[in-house]
Amino acid sequence: MTVRRIPENLSRVRAFVLLRYMLIIATSYLLLVEHEFSSLPSWLILLIVVALTSNMLMTRLPERIIDSTAFNATVIISDTVWITATLLYSGLFKADFFYVYFFVLLLAAIGENLFLIVVGAIVACTGYLYILSNTTTSLPVWSSSSLIRIPFLFTAAAFYGYLVDRVRREQQRARAEADTVAHLEREISEGKRVKEALRATKDYAENLIGSSLDMIISADVNRNIVEFNQAAAHAFGYSKAEVIGRPIDLLYADPSEDSEVNAGVLRYGRYTGEVTNKRKNGEIFCSYLSASVMRDGNGSVMGVMGISRDITEHKRAEEALRWLEQTVETTQLGVTITDINGRIVYTNPADARMHGYRREDLIGEDVRIFAPRELWKQIPLNEVKNIDSWTRESVNIRKDGTIFPVQLTSGAVTNAAGETIGIATVCEDISERKRIEEELKTTQLQLIQSEKFESVGRLAAGVAHEVKNPLAIIQQGLAYISDAVSTTDGDTVALVVEKMDKAVRRADRVIMGLLDFSAPRTIDATPVGLNPVVEESLLLVKHELVRAHVTVVNELGENLPPIKLDQHKIVQVFVNLFMNAIQAMPEGGTLTVKTDAKQLTEPSHNVARWKSDRFRMGETVVVVQVEDTGTGIPEDKLDRVFDPFFTTKATGQGSGLGLTVTRKIMELHGATIDIRNRQEGGVRVTLTFKTERDDTDAEKTDPAH
Repeated sequence: MTVRRIPENLSRVRAFVLLRYMLIIATSYLLLVEHEFSSLPSWLILLIVVALTSNMLMTRLPERIIDSTAFNATVIISDTVWITATLLYSGLFKADFFYVYFFVLLLAAIGENLFLIVVGAIVACTGYLYILSNTTTSLPVWSSSSLIRIPFLFTAAAFYGYLVDRVRREQQRARAEADTVAHLEREISEGKRVKEALRATKDYAENLIGSSLDMIISADVNRNIVEFNQAAAHAFGYSKAEVIGRPIDLLYADPSEDSEVNAGVLRYGRYTGEVTNKRKNGEIFCSYLSASVMRDGNGSVMGVMGISRDITEHKRAEEALRWLEQTVETTQLGVTITDINGRIVYTNPADARMHGYRREDLIGEDVRIFAPRELWKQIPLNEVKNIDSWTRESVNIRKDGTIFPVQLTSGAVTNAAGETIGIATVCEDISERKRIEEELKTTQLQLIQSEKFESVGRLAAGVAHEVKNPLAIIQQGLAYISDAVSTTDGDTVALVVEKMDKAVRRADRVIMGLLDFSAPRTIDATPVGLNPVVEESLLLVKHELVRAHVTVVNELGENLPPIKLDQHKIVQVFVNLFMNAIQAMPEGGTLTVKTDAKQLTEPSHNVARWKSDRFRMGETVVVVQVEDTGTGIPEDKLDRVFDPFFTTKATGQGSGLGLTVTRKIMELHGATIDIRNRQEGGVRVTLTFKTERDDTDAEKTDPAH
């Protein structure tokens, strides 16, 4: 038996009715065969007539009703009920038939499609025939009553399978329609969302373009302006209405630049670089332009959009910075820039060279690397941050440890917001200036002193010559009177004569001191050891030391180098200093004498690195210190102790010429004398002598030479 598939163009109603007719006929014929074509019960005939009539009426029903799931379910249930009830009521069928019948109904219910249901029915019927043939000995299976069951079963499978297939197709179609509707709804919703997003994007883009600080200008393919934002209007001086639709070369100082930009954009898709623009008032300015081509959805060129920024001030700043860098790089003044924490971020060649470093070694270092450690706390970084400039004199230290005077001018470095971001310092080495100033000051003082001493010297010489002869006559007269008094034993007269003689002798000593001070003397210097000279001088004042109850402490250094001295004059210096110390301790005390040799390693008064100074760095000297525990010298009178006739002693105890003559003797020896009060009380006198080493030795020792 061949099963043909119902054509797709056959009406679903006609197919349904045809299959149902076949089922009713197959059922009726099966019952007739089973009743051996005898008359059927009237109720059965009536039932068949009702079924046929209902099938005829179904042809008049609308297709939408017949296609509905409810209608198909009703037909399946009703037909299954009356057919099954009829077969059972007839009592002509055994259980095996009903097993196959219900199996076929089950296949129809669970089948995937009509073709598979038909195939399953054929298999079930074939199996049924095979079972019948194997369970009977005669051939009743091939009788008409047995064979008629097969068409009935097949027709029932086809009809129910068709209905089930229709129901499933309708359900699938309904689901597909529902999915389609849902998809359309989603697409519509997505379309609305996209439309809203596009509108929001458009509004955002317009706001972004309008509020951008950069100039945004676009032109169409004909190079006419189609977009001109507020920043562009402010920069060029045009309103948007004035430029829309006009050629874009209106905005260029040189129209050929517009052609160059356009050619670059069309060739490479974008252009970046500096261009020269022209404002509405004719003013020329520079801008940095980034332009790119605009395309539509099909990839066709719509025009060109450019974003630019006015860099006129930037160019000026670059020029100023370039000039500043050239100036700073070539200046002989040291320039250092630090951050707010004092770390060096820039230093010019002169500054690095001045301090003995390489530039790269200074970057990142603390700026206090230029200052001696004892001055670190005096660097006012916080003060400089709050003022425009700040100038002072100080001392810096080189990499090799050499200290030198500098003048520093510092100022705060600020950003565009006015915030301090660093400190710039200009450093000038003023060693030469300081040397000249010191020389001028020393020379001025020397001239003043020389003029004063010369005047005093001339006066002293004149007074000495005028007074010395009368004093000699008075001394002779006193000697005569003294001899006469001794013969008459006049005690009172003798006492008066003795006092007069002492007064005349004291006056004679003052006159001799004036002559020593005023007379241009030279020294007869020979190399001698200093310690024996000190010891000889102490012996000369031993009587005064004992009388005044003064204890002497000798701290004389060993192996002192020889010094070229006029021994007689230096003894005079020491005796003068020792007598001053003894007279400053009327109640007794301690006189300490120290000698030592040392090398000058640090600059100080009269010790520098210039040949005009008394001593030079690296030179070896012999130092003598004379200290007493006396009353000291008033601070306001220390700078006058070397003035002629100035004394702090009581009247009659000093002439005021001792220290004046002492300093003159020291100067004749190329030596120095320094007098200061001790913190512990008393006075410390420091004498510094050059040694017998040749000057070239000091030059070799001094790194500056």
